[in-house]
Amino acid sequence: MDWSEFQNDDSNSGEYTNPPDGESLFKKVIHDVLECLIGYRECIKLATTLKEDIPENTLSWLFEWKDLTDTWIAEIISLSKQFKELPSDSSEWSNLIPKVGVILTNVPEVRAGANALTLPSSEKSQQLITISIRFISTLNLIWNDIQAKEYRRLWTVRRYSKLIE
Repeated sequence: MDWSEFQNDDSNSGEYTNPPDGESLFKKVIHDVLECLIGYRECIKLATTLKEDIPENTLSWLFEWKDLTDTWIAEIISLSKQFKELPSDSSEWSNLIPKVGVILTNVPEVRAGANALTLPSSEKSQQLITISIRFISTLNLIWNDIQAKEYRRLWTVRRYSKLIE
């Protein structure tokens, strides 16, 4: 569904209280992305306290993406602030969502690295790693929808994390 089809699609209006305008969709995407990124960053912080229980390759995977995660968060927030005064009906919104995708270009690479992880033996550490993988998997789903210009799906999926097996 291209941007103009999304803008004219009345079938979405019952999903949320706001009509499907560019500003609302952009803010939803930003919210969903930051939820994943900040959650992943918190997992990294917690992993530092449990690092004796976490296998080396798994710990390396978490820490390998720490700086990039911080950069992504800063760039997403900056993008959001740059356009906070843009009118809701501006055609510029259709260009901003792909910019989020450009910022997150490495997400599939991060997600692919999760496939080779060794889960820790302790239950607490296992849960932490599982949660961090879910955050990255969710972020990858959002990134895929941005790349495919699935605006309706970006708008109507309330919790992407529920789509992860």
